[in-house]
Amino acid sequence: MKTKGTINIIIILFLLLCYGTAFPYELEIKGSISIEDKITGISVNPVTGKAAAISEAGPNGSSPALYIIDAASAAITEKISLTTTPTGIAIDSKRNIAIVSSTPVTPLSPPLVRGESKGGMVYFIDLEKKSIISTTSVEKGIYSIAVSQDNNKALLGAEDSIIIIDLESRNIVREIPLSFRVQRIIENNGNAIVSGSYSQTEAVIMVIDLSKGEILKEASFPKEIANIDIDKNLGIILINQNGSDNLLLYDLNLQPI
Repeated sequence: MKTKGTINIIIILFLLLCYGTAFPYELEIKGSISIEDKITGISVNPVTGKAAAISEAGPNGSSPALYIIDAASAAITEKISLTTTPTGIAIDSKRNIAIVSSTPVTPLSPPLVRGESKGGMVYFIDLEKKSIISTTSVEKGIYSIAVSQDNNKALLGAEDSIIIIDLESRNIVREIPLSFRVQRIIENNGNAIVSGSYSQTEAVIMVIDLSKGEILKEASFPKEIANIDIDKNLGIILINQNGSDNLLLYDLNLQPI
């Protein structure tokens, strides 16, 4: 039995405990799933309890893939091969569709090297039918993705812009130009919170009004930003920088807490 390259996905139950205005979480490990590929992203449909994980091409010759996971039984129910390197995943919970952003795979480059201007592809994968139902081509590299469920849109973080796709037609409806690669993107109440870098010594986070395409707030950081997330209940943005052991907390006006 092969064990090399095996990655365990740990199923975690979040039990919300409220103490005053704070929201600490208790974590309980419910099980694990063994996968012989490197998992680079995962998303969960809270309505169905199904999860979807994306993986890059493996050293054993395996292609990039999407795994459909039943969280309740901690079991993989389907593996769907992809032809391009996935860079992000989000789920349209209303339609139970996984949306995967991707860039081309080149034979001479490591799997995680993002394509620059060769264009990308967005996969729409029906988690019930367990199949790719459509794809949308994009003329630039895509590096992150989020879903605005209330606005019925998918938000793509691209090489120098935010690209907006209508979830009903799956067509590109708008592009908001920016001056940096959008490495991370989050939707919050009609705004996009994005992170990227102008240079190796200047990273940036912006809050952008998606309806107007206007930058509302901006904050600079001396180190590249590895990840961002948001606690919508508390209105707090959580920021993790590369090479730092500290988690930064900012409010929605991009002021440190």
